[in-house]
Amino acid sequence: MMGGGSNHVSSSSNRRSERSCGKRTTRSSQERVPDRCGCGSRPVLKWSGTEANPGRPFYDCPNYNSIGKRWCGLFMWADKLADEEEENDRGNYGFEMEEWRMKFAWKLGKLECEVKALKLAFCLLLVVVTVIVIVVCVVWKQ
Repeated sequence: MMGGGSNHVSSSSNRRSERSCGKRTTRSSQERVPDRCGCGSRPVLKWSGTEANPGRPFYDCPNYNSIGKRWCGLFMWADKLADEEEENDRGNYGFEMEEWRMKFAWKLGKLECEVKALKLAFCLLLVVVTVIVIVVCVVWKQ
């Protein structure tokens, strides 16, 4: 483990691109962390303990420096990947905002229809309850 100060924290499933509200962009295999590394294991997020890169996050094969296990050679700096994603996100900002606006307008229209239906149902229920109360009062007096 690089510098001995590495900690396992997260798998590649916590990529920021999966959390964005817009569409996921397609990226080449060199620009993103693969779901599985060359030996079939999930890459893990670790932090460098070297003097050259203290505390710098990176993705690595979990079999690195493990006795009896094959290391596939996977190594990627996590902050470099995040910078590339941020740059890509800036390029897609206009498209993602337009897509978000369309989805928001559609959901807002749907909610407005639901509110109208609920108001109508409430008015109908109020009329039914009023009629029942009147009928009960008339029957009770007789």
